[in-house]
Amino acid sequence: MGVRRTIYPMTDQPAEIIRGEKATDLLRSLIDSRHLCKIRIPNTPFCWITMLTGIRKEGDSNSLLIDGVPGFEPAFAPSKDREVVLEYMDSGGALCHFNARVLKTTRDPSVIWAKCPEVIHRVQRRRFYRLKALGGTEITFRTSPLKEEKAKVIDYSLAGVAFFTTRPLALKVNDRLEDLSLKIPEKGDQLTVPIPFAVVRRVDSTGQPRSFLYALEFLQMAEDARKNLARHIFEKQRLLLRKIGKNLASSNPF
Repeated sequence: MGVRRTIYPMTDQPAEIIRGEKATDLLRSLIDSRHLCKIRIPNTPFCWITMLTGIRKEGDSNSLLIDGVPGFEPAFAPSKDREVVLEYMDSGGALCHFNARVLKTTRDPSVIWAKCPEVIHRVQRRRFYRLKALGGTEITFRTSPLKEEKAKVIDYSLAGVAFFTTRPLALKVNDRLEDLSLKIPEKGDQLTVPIPFAVVRRVDSTGQPRSFLYALEFLQMAEDARKNLARHIFEKQRLLLRKIGKNLASSNPF
């Protein structure tokens, strides 16, 4: 409990390339877990949230089946390369992506058929989608064994959180906090994410009266808590991209 000052250096690592049977096994695990992915058409603003639904053997090659998305066919029609990029975040928070050549699409059921990728790239440096917090989102933590603080959250991700306070706190960059709790309003209920350890990465004044900005990096999170937060973030991403997709479709000339 309380504050301990420790420096945690941040390092960037190169991308890992996953090939052959390992890549196929990874795709099957995404299919079995119904893991959400982002599919986008290169060099266009079009992207959607989708899932991989199966692998089918056709002749000497495998086809990857992707759940169809509204507006894909007219948006994809002008593509010369007939390639799409699929991205997802693995359980460790690393961004993974691969290219796939679209072979055909079907309408009933709506499926995108693509050639199975030969390689999957895993960017070992973590990248996280940051969500703007809704009203009522808050973080609680202790700055001493007897002092609990509660603050209004600005935004958050799987990696950390930023928040405002109306008075300066006894925190410095690289301070370590324990026993935090992120509370997020969700569907008339509340998602509570326990965070055992975090480190202060930013301490700043906003220039406004009674307004101070802090940012924390999460150092540890239980697997169940990470999955719950990831599910919440993916759902918010999906809704946002659907909204963007509808707006794009309404102005799409095809």
